[in-house]
Amino acid sequence: MALPVFKTGRSPPTRGGWVRLPGASAINLLLPQQFTGRPFPRLPHLSPNRPIQQPDGPFDGCVAQVHVALRSRDVRVQRMFAIAVTEYERELAARSVLDFSDVLQRALDLLRRMDEFAQSRYRLKSRYHHVLVDEFQDTSRAQWELVSLLVQSWGEGFGLVHDAPVPPSVFVVGDRKQSIYGFCDADVSVLHDAAAYIETLRSDGDARRSISHSFRAVPLLLAFVNDLFGSIEKVDRKRDGFRYDPSDRFPVATDVALSVDDSQSHTPLGLVLGDTVEDSAARVADEITHLLATGTVRDRETGMARRSTPGDIAILFRSRETHREFQSALESRGIPAFVYKGLGFFDADEIKDYRALLRFLAEPTSELRTAALLRSRLVRVTDAALAAMAGQLSATLLAEEAPSLLDTLHPVDRAC
Repeated sequence: MALPVFKTGRSPPTRGGWVRLPGASAINLLLPQQFTGRPFPRLPHLSPNRPIQQPDGPFDGCVAQVHVALRSRDVRVQRMFAIAVTEYERELAARSVLDFSDVLQRALDLLRRMDEFAQSRYRLKSRYHHVLVDEFQDTSRAQWELVSLLVQSWGEGFGLVHDAPVPPSVFVVGDRKQSIYGFCDADVSVLHDAAAYIETLRSDGDARRSISHSFRAVPLLLAFVNDLFGSIEKVDRKRDGFRYDPSDRFPVATDVALSVDDSQSHTPLGLVLGDTVEDSAARVADEITHLLATGTVRDRETGMARRSTPGDIAILFRSRETHREFQSALESRGIPAFVYKGLGFFDADEIKDYRALLRFLAEPTSELRTAALLRSRLVRVTDAALAAMAGQLSATLLAEEAPSLLDTLHPVDRAC
């Protein structure tokens, strides 16, 4: 699927062209090329306390000015953020409420104060005999500290849980490749630290298991995943860097060969490229049309092979911003489709259509509600037709006989 490319900034000058200044991670700087006497030096990471080197070349003065501008901007952003945080905390206090971060931090503060809340902490730990944490790759360090404080007494041999018939246990499940919540303070390296801590709770120290067998994909897809993640650049020096170790690879027979050409008639792999979203949608719709005409699937109930139907096919989107182009492409080929997840109930197109109908029936003389109904997928009048009937939409739709105005519309609009 084609990904959108966003371009910002003013148009290039008529002479000289523009050059992108490398090294600016926060913003992109574009400077006229005729002003550059030599290649752009790379800007170091800027911070309010970092000294600026004195210029010693014909262009270094410009670089120093850029440093000063970025430093000034950085300081202003920090001040604005501090003001926003102060006002936010003041509003929370005025309403006597806590946000998610506050609830987590308050719980940690209580568990850390062992002396003052020893009895309450002891009873709290004794309440939970088994702890299971799923999607651990998206766990923050504060969240893991909360869990570790709850099970700390297990390793020390204290607590009522040791009197239970079944020994206490802590079980975490995670996949480094699926860590996507770094913006919420998730730290994938916590997965390694948790495993090391849990090993100290076991007498044999053997606490790690790798689940590499997949029951959801055919061998060709698993081989593709191995090749794809195996070729991604690895960063060994960072604890949270991406890794794809031998234990992460899916076991696949050595005779499984990857191919995306026509040599394999039933290959599950395919690549559809398009220059625009509309082009990608059209190509995907053509591929689905081919699958419906020639493809077979195994029926869930009978286990027998049968011809593919639209209900057997799903399209996964990186974001929901382009699903309408794909829906239009499928509908133009007579293939029914709807958005299953990702939209709120009232944001789904079919719900909007019937809302437009109900709103029109409640007030049929409203021009705005009539326009919404005519533009919905129930009628599909074009924008040109709406413009031609502007001011007479409701009267045209409610007229007992077809007005002469309809004769001026495109045949497609008249047929609606």
